[in-house]
Amino acid sequence: MGYEEYNELVRFYEKRSEDKIKYIIRSDFKDLFRPAWDSWREDEAVKAVNKLKKQATLARAAKKARCRKARIKAIEKLTNQSVLINLAKFDRDPKIRRAAIEKVNDQKALADIVRNDPGKDVCVKAFIRLKLLVNDDADNLLNDSARSDLILNLIQDECFAYLDL
Repeated sequence: MGYEEYNELVRFYEKRSEDKIKYIIRSDFKDLFRPAWDSWREDEAVKAVNKLKKQATLARAAKKARCRKARIKAIEKLTNQSVLINLAKFDRDPKIRRAAIEKVNDQKALADIVRNDPGKDVCVKAFIRLKLLVNDDADNLLNDSARSDLILNLIQDECFAYLDL
């Protein structure tokens, strides 16, 4: 191997090493600018969520945090019904959907979850929440106990038919 071939080989490996170093630095610094609630460490993420006040930031944390406990804590603090309904209907994690269902107050959305959610445990949770809401609001919304019982029975029959009970 001649001198020029050797230098070319050294430059090739230096360039490759330089690219690797740039990649490593880029990936390390990417995590440096993440919000604290998006940490992999549970205690740090939950502590950061506890400090959040703005609904928009809580919504981002509930949707995108890496740690499930931080997401659930953000859901507990959320009041925005449209975000909660979206999480209850479309999130991949059943535990997140169940946590969101606890905060949803929209009876139509809960009935939709009971009818269409693929997870039986999520359906049952939505059904129980819906039944509690209908019982609590029966006097205010319907002013007719027979009518509220009819609605509850229809929802219950639909839920049991779905669950094959």
